[in-house]
Amino acid sequence: LEHKGYSLHEPVPLLKCTLAEELIKPTIIYVPFIIPLLTKFEIKGIAHITGGGIVENLPRIIPPALKAIIYKNSWQVPPTFSLIQKEGQVSEAEMLRTFNMGLGLVLVVAKEQLKDIQAQLKDKQLQSWPIGTVKNRLPGEEKISFVEENRK
Repeated sequence: LEHKGYSLHEPVPLLKCTLAEELIKPTIIYVPFIIPLLTKFEIKGIAHITGGGIVENLPRIIPPALKAIIYKNSWQVPPTFSLIQKEGQVSEAEMLRTFNMGLGLVLVVAKEQLKDIQAQLKDKQLQSWPIGTVKNRLPGEEKISFVEENRK
């Protein structure tokens, strides 16, 4: 913050608030949203995206024979992360490895249940996005990869 001349108490146009206001925004507690889903749908995996970002947390729930393909442009990255990346000159790979990039929780669900699950989350005012797919993994392939375009 000091290196780039930011103050905690001055508005940052990209954030539409001060840094202090952005940094003290409460985190979302997902349990009240997820418990009802577990009783209605077959949730195949749940990954809480914390330290280690998407890169380290999502592969933990993917079985060895499978891989996750994540479409980088499929969700809204909060402006805080854009600010960190730009001002800190942080590579995209490092951002994905370190931060959740706005995905606090990832659910792995059957494609046939996706729209119903999203509707339930929307009813509870929780934004969600289909961010990728799970496919068979060939020997030597990574358990997670990021691609630019959203291939359905």
